[in-house]
Amino acid sequence: LGILPSIKENIDSNKSFSKISKEFYSRIEATAVNFDMKLKENPSKNVFLITSSTQEAGKSMFGYELSTFYADIYDKKVCILDLDYKRGDLHRKFNRKKMPTTTNFNNINFEEHKISENLTFIPRIAGQSQNFIRLVNDTSSFKNTITKLRNDYDVVFIDSTPMLGSSDALALIQYIDAIFFVVKEGT
Repeated sequence: LGILPSIKENIDSNKSFSKISKEFYSRIEATAVNFDMKLKENPSKNVFLITSSTQEAGKSMFGYELSTFYADIYDKKVCILDLDYKRGDLHRKFNRKKMPTTTNFNNINFEEHKISENLTFIPRIAGQSQNFIRLVNDTSSFKNTITKLRNDYDVVFIDSTPMLGSSDALALIQYIDAIFFVVKEGT
């Protein structure tokens, strides 16, 4: 759906690159336009997995930038979940803490996780990397959460682990409508 420029090391990673770089803004805008056109073809297909083959490809950065841009510019209700239970640090980008270990998908209060009027960010649950497959497959709470998100939001993005080296992303495929596969040039 789009090509984003490489990010230079000297840019503050806690800020939105689309607010710092005109080139990045124009590229994320083009990606959002393409995404919006695809979404209009079938608006009920609104749950998307964001993954890559390996780490450091920029999948979390892409999820952050697209979700914030789409919520702000397109005035759509967007939810992004950090389900990268191996190395996920999307909570830092949103300046939030991980959810407590005792969190169950059934007891998440989505209103508490609003970033802005149109954007909700659900951080990963702390200390659950060994239990991720069980959290997703062995309980109806995750399925119920995805159904609720599908109904309550225009778009749901799920930031997952890279596909090589972990089966976490594959466990999520049963709940999603399409995959954003992020590829880093030269890797």
